[in-house]
Amino acid sequence: MNSKVWPDVATHAYGFRTLISLGVSARTPRSPIRMARSCHQFTSAYPRLSPLWGGRRWLKVALSLGLLLAVQACRTPVPQGKIKAKAGARPQEKKGLPTADPVEFERRVRASALFATGLLKQYNNQGDEALEDFYEAGMADASHEPLILDVASRLILFKKDSVRALVLLEKAAKIPSNSGRIEEYLALAYLNQGKTQQAIQAYEAGIRKSPRLLSVYRGLASLHAHHKRFKEAMQVLDGAIQQPEERPTYWLELSEHLEAVTLTSGEPPSAVKDRMATILSKLSPEQITDPAALQRVADRYKAAQDLPRAEKVYLLLLQKFPRAGNVREKLVDIYLRQGKKELASQQLESVGREYPTNPQVQLYLGRIFHSEKNFARAQECLERGLLLDPDFFPVYYELTRLMMSQGKAKEALGFLERARKRDVFKPNFASEFYTAVVQGQLKNYAQALRHMTEAEVMARASDSGVLTREFYYQYGSIQERHGNFADAEKSMRKALEISPDFAEALNYLGYMWADRGENLAEARKFIEQAVKAEPANAAFLDSLGWVLFKLGKPKEGLDFLLKAIEKSEEPDPTLYEHVGRVHEALGDKEKAREALKKSLTLEPNPEVQKRLDRIPLSKDPAQ
Repeated sequence: MNSKVWPDVATHAYGFRTLISLGVSARTPRSPIRMARSCHQFTSAYPRLSPLWGGRRWLKVALSLGLLLAVQACRTPVPQGKIKAKAGARPQEKKGLPTADPVEFERRVRASALFATGLLKQYNNQGDEALEDFYEAGMADASHEPLILDVASRLILFKKDSVRALVLLEKAAKIPSNSGRIEEYLALAYLNQGKTQQAIQAYEAGIRKSPRLLSVYRGLASLHAHHKRFKEAMQVLDGAIQQPEERPTYWLELSEHLEAVTLTSGEPPSAVKDRMATILSKLSPEQITDPAALQRVADRYKAAQDLPRAEKVYLLLLQKFPRAGNVREKLVDIYLRQGKKELASQQLESVGREYPTNPQVQLYLGRIFHSEKNFARAQECLERGLLLDPDFFPVYYELTRLMMSQGKAKEALGFLERARKRDVFKPNFASEFYTAVVQGQLKNYAQALRHMTEAEVMARASDSGVLTREFYYQYGSIQERHGNFADAEKSMRKALEISPDFAEALNYLGYMWADRGENLAEARKFIEQAVKAEPANAAFLDSLGWVLFKLGKPKEGLDFLLKAIEKSEEPDPTLYEHVGRVHEALGDKEKAREALKKSLTLEPNPEVQKRLDRIPLSKDPAQ
């Protein structure tokens, strides 16, 4: 038995019973006539039902069912809605249902009977014949919105018949009592026929008719986003933002729509930062009683980098629902990002008591020790996590990060290879990304690029939000080292689109240009932004000194280079090479030779040696 059919049959049977009760409840002298007419409409479907039921014996069953519903309807009180009637008039029906007008009533009864007939045919695997009845049911009563939407969906999904769906929906759209959802379905039918402009007009009509129906805004905004009309998409969602809505779920769903539309448009999250903040400010987590919705709210704050609010909602969720899944782990992540290691440890202790064999606890402990540069304890915890669950792959990736932070690229690659040897392993974004970064450290740039490309493809396919500024920074650095300077520039610019004040990317792109003698004015601007953000960063100071040298200002550049040496934690061969080059340009050959020798002492370099050999020795006997 098709379990999906019978709930619909029951629903329409109940609707049929209610319609009869409405006709009887009018309490006019013609009420029995109306009831008889209803039964007649029900039995008029018999020629359609006869082949299904196999004989007149089933006609008696059908008639008995109709009469039983009619009798039951007479006993069923009519639910009263908001009554809008003149003084002395009899109460009218609930808003949205047919009035006591016999013509409207008969249309509703006929439509319900035809729809029920279609359901019976569908149950008997007569799909095409069922769709015919469904279509006739919709055409019989275009004011019955739930029925119209059901029939239109069936026509579009099952028969791919968007032509008749359009006819039906266009008829229903002309009825003022129907909501904007009709126009929403009408837009979808237009899109199925490639009529984009008509679809836009239908969506706009739906918004005018039902300005608080969020799905209409989403449909129109998504359509604009699909065609890369980001400005128009935002104008649509701005209309939704301006609605005087108080339901928290409205704003939660709108925030998710905004993120999806931005991603489809190919725009960075920073492009909707202000809009997202406006939407999230309208959320009232205290009013939400559903734990799943409350967690979605917290996740939205976390995705928007509003960590204090995310923390507050996660704590509220734990207070209301102590057993909510993964909440403590997310709190730990937030505390770690904020540097609140003590609070992170408290949450980890709670998780450890509840789940003593949970490798996630060891993963977070490893991250805490890693952040404190206690590498031995971090590795101990992470290795324990692998003992608890050898197929918990985030531990492998954390061990990879741990090894890379210590300059142990080969050991890092070993953990990735261990992960790939597990039977349940499947390549994913993390495995490809970390492999690319490690291969980059090992200077295997061709392999690094191959894995990085795979990581980007996987991320775009899953819409997982992992294509962050850090991803494109790593991608660009590998492309630059492989000699793909144009691609490296594109990747770095993507990182800056996501985060315009990303100092590392500003410096990297500026230095790449300066080193190649390209875009020197823009390179200086980018590097100065980086230095402003981190005035004591030796690498940024070196870049600024170098771009000034390239701009023909060696004396100004020397000041920044010397400051960079002062701020460096360890001697850097490139820094001393730059100082030597600048002294050479200023004509101070002895200081130039001294700096170049220092660079070669730190790291042998044939090019630096050639430059040193070209600088003549001093003629001063004392030297």
